[in-house]
Amino acid sequence: MKRIIALTGLLVLLAGLFLANGVQAQGETEIDVWIYQSFYENEEDSAIVKATEKFMEENPNIKVNLIPTVYGSGSYRDKFIRVSRGGGGPDVIMNDIIWVPQMAAMEIIQPVGDMMGDKKNEFFETPLKAATHEDKIYGVPYHTNALGYFYNKDLFRKAGLDPEDPPDTWSEFRAAANLITKETDSHGFGYMGHWGGSFEWFSPFWAFGANVLEDNMKEAALNSPQGKMATEFWINMVTQDGVVPKASSTWKSWEEIASGFATETVGMVFGFQNVYMKLENKSFDFDYGIAKLPKGRAGRASILGGGHLCINANSENTEAAYKWIDYMTSVETLNVFDESKRTSARKDAIEHQEFLKNNKKIEPLFESLEFAQPRPPIPKWTQVDYDTIQPEFMKILHEGKSVNDALNDAAKNIDELLAE
Repeated sequence: MKRIIALTGLLVLLAGLFLANGVQAQGETEIDVWIYQSFYENEEDSAIVKATEKFMEENPNIKVNLIPTVYGSGSYRDKFIRVSRGGGGPDVIMNDIIWVPQMAAMEIIQPVGDMMGDKKNEFFETPLKAATHEDKIYGVPYHTNALGYFYNKDLFRKAGLDPEDPPDTWSEFRAAANLITKETDSHGFGYMGHWGGSFEWFSPFWAFGANVLEDNMKEAALNSPQGKMATEFWINMVTQDGVVPKASSTWKSWEEIASGFATETVGMVFGFQNVYMKLENKSFDFDYGIAKLPKGRAGRASILGGGHLCINANSENTEAAYKWIDYMTSVETLNVFDESKRTSARKDAIEHQEFLKNNKKIEPLFESLEFAQPRPPIPKWTQVDYDTIQPEFMKILHEGKSVNDALNDAAKNIDELLAE
């Protein structure tokens, strides 16, 4: 009897030791996943939680811990960089597309292209391009969006414009902005002036046939003749035409963009689906439309947004992590995007996602994915943008610096930065 008791005690002790070290008695694999806080607004009733619970029912050997985290460069990206460099961090991170190449170059996330196999064909090409570093894919496209413009149909009528035939070229857009400013009590359009409007500038810049970097991604190209012409057009519309309200010079968030539009401070704004989401929660008494961004000399262009699901390089549970990612990027879980009013990066989302099928107003934003472009997928992109392009735009707007000098100085600084 004593031997049986002793053996039982030993088994209990060993079981306790296994559990203390994170190894489940049933051989369970446990993974931690960082998700944006915005996907967790309904807490335990959120669609992403319900989908993950179903995944665990179908895969009882895998336990998934969803960890909602506030999105932001400091609160999210930098936090992950710190913990992963220290050998820790979650197994999976929901990641902004502009951060993926940076993290890939730092070797803190794993390449996933081989794991994806033919699944790569299920997504739009540009989100895959945005997740590529040195010919390897480091993120599975999750949600995506393309920039379009929102316009107030009532203000269009007051200005003598056809609300059912919005501007289709940049020249027409500029003319419409001038008419709204002249014929109504509103300004033509508003933008994120706190950043110098550099974010909105990308799309017309590309549409005029200009590029920020050369094809080799190692040299600046924004001061090319096309780049200077495109930037002159954009800056003159902002500064000389007087179609942008002074209040817009302080705007630095999509909430301010949506509020400026909802209060009829401006008649047109650029926006992703997030602006549509914000407008749905605001009260106003006018009808509005959404259109594709206008065409330039080189065609139509839009800036790509969205996020990927990436696997931490420190993860010891890569197989389980990818299995969850594979499930969460399938047709079966599209309701997660319906809840958050986002668009899946899947090509067939328009056929299966209820939010898209039931909201024809945002169809132009989905169609814009066909010509949307990612910002240059290089590790130092945030430095190129925040430390070089934005400051030069502020000097143009607030110090009277010429476009020619600003772009030449930006190009010089970019070349030095990329040569480091």
